[in-house]
This record gives sequence, C-alpha cells and structure tokens, in this order.
Amino acid sequence: MEYRYTKEVAGKIYPEPYKDHSFLFRLADLLEKKGYSQRQIARIIDVNHPFINKMANGKIEELPLGHALKLCIELECTLNDLLPIVKLNQQEEKA
Repeated sequence: MEYRYTKEVAGKIYPEPYKDHSFLFRLADLLEKKGYSQRQIARIIDVNHPFINKMANGKIEELPLGHALKLCIELECTLNDLLPIVKLNQQEEKA
C-alpha cells in the first residue's frame, strides 16, 4: 500500500529520512481500528505505557524486535502495516 505524505502524517514520520524514504508510524491507527487503548495494549504485551505513547506519536528512535513481534501478533498485522516505508519528495520534506 502506498501512503501519501500530507500534513496529517507529517508528525508520524520518522525524523531521519534515508535517500528520501522514511517510516510512517501507524500504531495509533491500528489501535483505533482494533478498539484498543494505548494502556490496554501496553498491559497485554507487557511494555510500559510511555513507550506505546511515544510510538503512537512517532517519537521513538528504536523499536525492540520483541515489542514489534508482540504488537503485530496482538493487532493481527505485519511489520509493514505497523511501520510502512514511505517515499518523500524534496518539496514535501520541507513542508
């Protein structure tokens, strides 16, 4: 699936692009779709709520693979659903 870079997703883009590509943090969307709160998923996968909050808001620098696996299993998604790679163009990056 292709994602378009818009102001709505700008805050959820990993802040250090590589060759005009970056990650789009989609945890908040997936939680809403599945009906989970951040606190619920944190309890279910046994991680602290601040980590989930930071990830939902695109503010993490590192994602432990164990956390990613647990999130994907509980949310019935793939890693690409959780963190798709999006292409940025020069004009949009500066916006």
